[in-house]
Amino acid sequence: MTDPYPREFEIAIERDKLCRYLRWHAILCLSVVGVSFGGLLGTAARVGKHTIYTIATTTDFAYQFFIGASSGALLGMLIAVILYFCFWHRMARREAYGTRVSVEGQFLRIIKGGTFLHDRKLHFRAIVDFACFKGPLMRRLGICGIQMQTSGGNHHVMLSAAVADAMTVRDTLSKIDRIREDETPET
Repeated sequence: MTDPYPREFEIAIERDKLCRYLRWHAILCLSVVGVSFGGLLGTAARVGKHTIYTIATTTDFAYQFFIGASSGALLGMLIAVILYFCFWHRMARREAYGTRVSVEGQFLRIIKGGTFLHDRKLHFRAIVDFACFKGPLMRRLGICGIQMQTSGGNHHVMLSAAVADAMTVRDTLSKIDRIREDETPET
C-alpha cells in the first residue's frame, strides 16, 4: 500500500479557542471550589458564633445560615478570582500557544504545556484507536478534541482540546496509523 501522506506535518490547533477554553475551565473550577468551601466556612463561622440559646427559632437559624453562607461564598469567589488572575490567566495562554501536535514519519509527537513541558512521541504501532470528544464547555466555545487509546491497558492520551477540523484529522490519523504501524523506526 502506498503512503499518500507527507512524512512530516503539523496538525493545526485553534490556539485562541484553546486559550479561551483553558481560561473558562480554570475560572469555573476555581469558582465552584471557592464558593463551596467559602459557603461552608461562612456558615460554620456565622452559626458557630451563636449558641443554641440565641438562635431561638427556625427563622433565626435560617437567617444566620443564609448570611453566613452568602458572605462566605462571596469571599470564596473573590479569592477564586484573585487566584485565577495571579496564576491561571497567563498560564492558560502559555499552554495554548505551547501545544504542538505533529506526525513525524511513523511517530505522533505531542508537545503540551507552557510552564511544565510534556513532550511525548508515540509510534503508531502503540495506538489502538482515535476518538473525538466535546464537553459542554467545548461545545459552547465551538471546539472539539481528539483522544487516543494506547495499547497495554486503558491509557488515554489527549492530543488537544482544540484541533482544527477534528473529525477529518481523526480520520486522517487513523489512515496514517493503518499504513505506518508496521514500519520499523527510522534511526
